[in-house]
Amino acid sequence: MNPYLAFKLVHIALGCVAPASTAQVAGPAQPSPAQVAPFVSTPMSVVDEMLKLAGVGPDDVVVDLGSGDGRLVLAAVTKFGARSGFGVDIDPTLVDYANRKTQEA
Repeated sequence: MNPYLAFKLVHIALGCVAPASTAQVAGPAQPSPAQVAPFVSTPMSVVDEMLKLAGVGPDDVVVDLGSGDGRLVLAAVTKFGARSGFGVDIDPTLVDYANRKTQEA
């Protein structure tokens, strides 16, 4: 994958995500993942277009930081034939969901 295209994809993806809140959290408790960075799913049409624009194929390993429900990584492997993929997310509920979807696929 062309590194420049990968960089552009990050910017495209960020345009689809609501900005994280900058509000201060009172007390010593850690904020929940949803308070740090709310999950907003990227439409599949946008996911497909990003992967198409990047030219993802059998020689690529796709890494998605802030992968949410894992749709980009799963599409890269199942629809675009990427060699493998790896998603990283802070929300354990979304990680569990993404892992279940991966096993189903």
